[in-house]
Amino acid sequence: MEKKITQDNIVIRKLKSVEEMDQAMMMRFNELKSQPYYKNLEEFYDTELEAGRNMFKNGQAWGAFNENGEVVAFSLAFDLTFEPYTTSKKLLRATEKLKSMREHSRKILNSKPGEYCYVGYAVARSDYRRSNLLTRIAPLLNFYLLQNFGFKNLVAIAVSREGFLWTKNFGFKTLKCFGTWGENDKNEYYNGGEIKEGMTFQVLLIYNLDKEKDSIRNAKL
Repeated sequence: MEKKITQDNIVIRKLKSVEEMDQAMMMRFNELKSQPYYKNLEEFYDTELEAGRNMFKNGQAWGAFNENGEVVAFSLAFDLTFEPYTTSKKLLRATEKLKSMREHSRKILNSKPGEYCYVGYAVARSDYRRSNLLTRIAPLLNFYLLQNFGFKNLVAIAVSREGFLWTKNFGFKTLKCFGTWGENDKNEYYNGGEIKEGMTFQVLLIYNLDKEKDSIRNAKL
């Protein structure tokens, strides 16, 4: 499936150009820059844009476009063994955390090229969040990966309560919890508190694709 047009005139499709990828990353910047771990994001625009282009060229990017052709939500997928941040420059704190988590994931899974697909960087523009666009993008991206690649599993890293619950609802299973980021969150979480809205933490999740591959094969018989 190359694209889907929803009832509210949102077009969901694969991003076609570096320019669209840049637009998607700038939208992501605008949505994240008010959060504590992204407060210095403006200083890292060039590094983040370069990483976005690396992910576009070496992975898959699917997005939702409004009637004006603006990217209002998107998600990325790429081989877990690929690392988009190759620069030796200082990275944004949140980026360093995610990069470190991917490094841990590769070691834990002993990943080899073609086995595990990392999915992430999913974000929707605030004025479109009620449209559940990420929930609409996910199955199309998943189907595209199944049809065109031989990955055995999807891997995600949840860093928010919302992201964690969304991945669990999609069918991901928790592989390892690495705890929270901030000291206040650590004190609350490790003293028996539950994962709350706004709490930033790190959870590695995995989704097995074998059942879906079997369903596609059976549908073709």
